[in-house]
Amino acid sequence: MSRARRGLLDVDESLVLPDESVGFDEPSAAVVDRQPRRVGAVRDMDVSIGILEREAAELEHVKALLASGGTIVELDTELVDPSAFRERLDYDVSDLAKAILARGQLVPILVRPHPGVNGRYQIAYGNRRHAVCHELRRPVRAVVMDLSDAEMVVAQGQENAARKDLTFIEQARFVANLRKVHPAIEVQRELGIDESLMHKMVGVVSALPEALIQSIGRADRIGRPRWMKLSEAVAKLRKAGTTDEEIVAEGQAAIEAARVKTDELKPHMRFEAVFEVFVDVNTKEVLELSVDGGERLGKVVKTATGANLKLNDHGFLEHLLEMLPELHRRYRAGRDAPVAADPAPGE
Repeated sequence: MSRARRGLLDVDESLVLPDESVGFDEPSAAVVDRQPRRVGAVRDMDVSIGILEREAAELEHVKALLASGGTIVELDTELVDPSAFRERLDYDVSDLAKAILARGQLVPILVRPHPGVNGRYQIAYGNRRHAVCHELRRPVRAVVMDLSDAEMVVAQGQENAARKDLTFIEQARFVANLRKVHPAIEVQRELGIDESLMHKMVGVVSALPEALIQSIGRADRIGRPRWMKLSEAVAKLRKAGTTDEEIVAEGQAAIEAARVKTDELKPHMRFEAVFEVFVDVNTKEVLELSVDGGERLGKVVKTATGANLKLNDHGFLEHLLEMLPELHRRYRAGRDAPVAADPAPGE
């Protein structure tokens, strides 16, 4: 391991409280095996290194918090509420659960006293660690500080800067939340982004109903261009009078329809299902099929990448499928036949 990586993984022992987790109840299967995962020693090593790298970076923030007056305590997870400015959309905590089981919770979460409920706390960051500790039925280690809404978002932004796994929509939601409590110039300076990108991120989030974003989830593999196309399509629907409830219902129906077609509906696949409903449908050419007398046979939906044939009569569809090889043979024969030369004048 390189010297640079050794330094990155060094953990400040002064911030690590003694682990007293031996004897706690075993976690539920939902925590440790929440999703099917690639197995193997190399994969496990990569995950462990990734967790350690994030913890080492996050501990630097904890040091700064303690220096500015924060204190580390252990809190009952039932008394801790999620952040009002959460940026993550999906929580797969199985790997983190294994790490906390093996080494304890090395990095405290950051909380503030709940502004509206005496005796409760609100998370600034550390929602995943809180979720794991809650499932493991153990107290969560936390730094408690008095923070305003603006300070909450700034603290979360500083912690996010240490991470590189947020997807575009998670980043955009965070920027939009930050923009609610800070002037644009401060957001740009705090996050190191230009005005154009900030406005695009805020525009995507504001154009989409929050419930639709939540239904899609973090959508890894999906970048800014496709999110912008989706937001533009939905914005047109809103402008035309379609309600948010109708948009969300249609999006969720598309996700459920996609779910029945696969054993595991990954986050980016949820986006694809919604994208097809709201964006692809507006770029399709639909040809209605009918015969003499007005009977409707179905329709052909043509896109830039292909076409879909939808027939109303399943019996006719089966017949067409049986005839398809012969129809294709005739098509090829006619297409490849030599073109007869025009007759010479006078012939």
